[in-house]
Amino acid sequence: RKFIDYSYGFTASIFLLKSHTKSNLARYNGCFGLVFVFSFSEILSIGPNQIRFFFFYEFCHKLKLAHMKKKWKYIAFNKPYGCLCQFTGEPGDLTLSEYGLPKDVYPVGRLDKDSEGLLILTDDGVFNQRVANPKSKKEKTYWIQVEKIPSSDSIKELEKGVEIKGKLTLPCKARLIDPKVQDRDPPIRYRKNIPDSWLEIKLKEGRNRQVRRMSAKIGHPTLRLIRVAIGKLKLGNLGPGEWKHIDPSDVI
Repeated sequence: RKFIDYSYGFTASIFLLKSHTKSNLARYNGCFGLVFVFSFSEILSIGPNQIRFFFFYEFCHKLKLAHMKKKWKYIAFNKPYGCLCQFTGEPGDLTLSEYGLPKDVYPVGRLDKDSEGLLILTDDGVFNQRVANPKSKKEKTYWIQVEKIPSSDSIKELEKGVEIKGKLTLPCKARLIDPKVQDRDPPIRYRKNIPDSWLEIKLKEGRNRQVRRMSAKIGHPTLRLIRVAIGKLKLGNLGPGEWKHIDPSDVI
């Protein structure tokens, strides 16, 4: 069984069957208690080696209604430095359980332990897939503090894509910025006589530690990383460890 548009498009469920006997079709109909869009005579008129497509509008409509009736929870959280993106950990680990978040919500995507910023949590699995699935190409915005000041050529190199583990990153947007951010606790390690600067990077992919590896690739190691936006949703004035309820339309 395959759902067309796994997110909110509960318009049709398709069965791909190579069998063409009336008994087999009746067996599928009996198992699912659904109404075929096509009659048996219409189905059996198709050639025996062709794949049959059965659209179950009634079934999918009920799924959509059930999803709409449930009161899902959607949370925007400012993940502090050193916090794991999970509710349990080893003794001494700082986890999401420390911040009074609602029950049964789970992170949409992830942020590394040493990264900060916007994290979405929800109990809505469909929404989670729409945002976190790489195929969604959801844009994420990061502010990174790096060693030294990247040249315009280095920034263009970032935007075109750099090679990480034998594969080029997708084109992105990058620019120098001068943001006002709270000091980190603990503070970053500055190196004497080496200046630092901030970059804003907007990506539509999320490989493991990608932003840090991209900045290192152009010779500017990341000192601090803050995610400030996911899609339309911005971190705004949320302080580290603070959270608020949001609406799915704030993101999608």
